[in-house]
Amino acid sequence: KTDYEYCEFRNLDTRIADERSKLFQEVIASGKENEIETFQLIKDGSTKHILRKSYPVFENGEFKLMIGYGVDITQIKESQSKLQKNENRYRALFESNPLPVIVIDLNGIIISTNSALLKETGHNPTEIIGQHIGLLLSEKGKNAFPDWFSSFVKDPETKYQSEIKVRNAKGALLDFEITIKKFDFGEQNSQILIS
Repeated sequence: KTDYEYCEFRNLDTRIADERSKLFQEVIASGKENEIETFQLIKDGSTKHILRKSYPVFENGEFKLMIGYGVDITQIKESQSKLQKNENRYRALFESNPLPVIVIDLNGIIISTNSALLKETGHNPTEIIGQHIGLLLSEKGKNAFPDWFSSFVKDPETKYQSEIKVRNAKGALLDFEITIKKFDFGEQNSQILIS
């Protein structure tokens, strides 16, 4: 059956056949495999997501046939959508927290920060993300950091609280009370939350 016959048989919009025909011609013209995600609206109102792959076969430089298949990726797309919604929810909680928060990795590199910390210190995220946390600490704090940080990392159940001096964007030192907690997302992705 042609794509148009398939659409007629399944009572689908013939634009699907138009899109497939256009893709078919593009794959032949490029001579390379192609991958595209399409979707179909189901009668019950849901959406079915299909990953379609097409492989042109040539013989002596002449197009002979197209190998193509589609894989239903609806569950994958739904899982990705749920994951994205959760990530957006937690990102909103992180960003809207009125207390300054900074996340560092096990090497002390700043991964992210919320707007409250940026507002308090006047720093721009591009200045500090990817930098060592020592950039924000007083000289005394910078020198003490390796000792207290390594002891904290060894005993992640410990909730560390302290007062430190944090350097703002103009170089002035601000008094901060901090709480540190380790979150373990697998050995390589452990992160430290400081608020």
